Amino acid sequence: PTPASAAALIGSYKFVSLSSKTNTTFQYTEQGVAYKDVSLSDYTSINNKGTVTLTSNQFTTNGMGYDIDDNFTYYGYENGVFIDSLVFPFQFSMPPSSSTTGYNIIGADSIIFTNGGIFSNSDIDEVQGGKLVLNGNDLAITFRVGKDSSYVEQGTLIKLSQAATGVMRFQKQ
Repeated sequence: PTPASAAALIGSYKFVSLSSKTNTTFQYTEQGVAYKDVSLSDYTSINNKGTVTLTSNQFTTNGMGYDIDDNFTYYGYENGVFIDSLVFPFQFSMPPSSSTTGYNIIGADSIIFTNGGIFSNSDIDEVQGGKLVLNGNDLAITFRVGKDSSYVEQGTLIKLSQAATGVMRFQKQ
């Protein structure tokens, strides 16, 4: 692997895959019982589509999309005591999309997107940057995103925490 620089990154890349581990936690109390519902997934995308073009300061996606066909595991707790776990199918399609955002290289191994992220998803924050590894023609961007929120549903306060780590892989054309 070589240190990333804007000059080393310039070129066109094929989108190879997105691998991610996610953790979504709901916490709430009803009738004196504290509930905690945790959903975990660990997947690698399939049916990957699209390309990325990097100039000295812009990251442009063209028709980039993917599918997920995997499982997630649910864990239920009441008052801190494990109650049950279940495995559910997890299927998702990110339709092909195109966008352009600026970027800056920070140090020798980090990228920051300057005006918007990539792979926008309304459920969790966009990927705003990450660690870079350029190994020959292979480019990997390792990222971490998260979002904490709360809302009231039928008079019950629900705390929601979402986190994901992952790696986006591209191959220079």
